[in-house]
Amino acid sequence: MAKTTASARPSANPSNANGGTAEKVKRAAAPRKPLIDYPRPEPTVNEAGETVPFAGFTEIPADYLTTKHKPLSKSDFVNEAAFFIARAVRLENKALAYRRQAEDCGKLGNVKDKKQAKKLLDMQRRMSEIKASLAAEGVDVEALLATMLKSAE
Repeated sequence: MAKTTASARPSANPSNANGGTAEKVKRAAAPRKPLIDYPRPEPTVNEAGETVPFAGFTEIPADYLTTKHKPLSKSDFVNEAAFFIARAVRLENKALAYRRQAEDCGKLGNVKDKKQAKKLLDMQRRMSEIKASLAAEGVDVEALLATMLKSAE
């Protein structure tokens, strides 16, 4: 009887049906939407009836999104000081987020299930915020929790 080779046998795995030389197909990345310029405000009319062009931003606009708009440059601001102050505020917010991340990583250490531990930290953070808001309203949080625990038993 003839001996069959591995490549002559049909494969149970459809991606490996061509005899063991499965080719990996790369998925194309989703096309990115091009960034657009942030719309500059329209010129205003002063009391004398003269048109006054927009001088520049004094801070980063509230509806400015880095994922949607092109970066603002020095020329978009009233002066360089306003530009650098706005940039410093943005970077300080990023630094706070990185510090919070570092603090969470320090608390978690080498925990195997980091996702669960991170959820626990987030819930504890939210719980402390809720306790603070209830305490500000004059609610005795400890007494409330004690009565809830007694009724649950």
